Amino acid sequence: MNVPNNVFQAVIAIWASLIIGVIIMLFEQKLGIIAYNQLVGILIMYGLFSILPYKIFNGSNACRYIFTVLTVIGFFMMAAYEEEPIPKGEIILSIIEIPLNILSIIEIPLEIFIIYKLFTQESNLYFSRA
Repeated sequence: MNVPNNVFQAVIAIWASLIIGVIIMLFEQKLGIIAYNQLVGILIMYGLFSILPYKIFNGSNACRYIFTVLTVIGFFMMAAYEEEPIPKGEIILSIIEIPLNILSIIEIPLEIFIIYKLFTQESNLYFSRA
């Protein structure tokens, strides 16, 4: 069965989102924001998440919903995150973090785009047949 264009675009966007997330984590580890053992755990989690686009591409309706639930949970976690005040000596580190914050903000519309594409009428028909 041919994969609809909406599903294909969503899968490409999921891969882009995963790559952006890995880049952010690697830079945060280099800047000392997260510890090495945290980085390893996060990278293992991203490895597990990389199964989702493959399964979605192959028509797994359950993975489509799992991705959506994980994305919504991520939005709530992001909304609940409270930034700590920046000490005066670390203002340079804060300036360096700006591109990472921009990448994080770019992910929000990307995730919304993915969910939209996964739940269009064409996509729903594809997942109901699979």
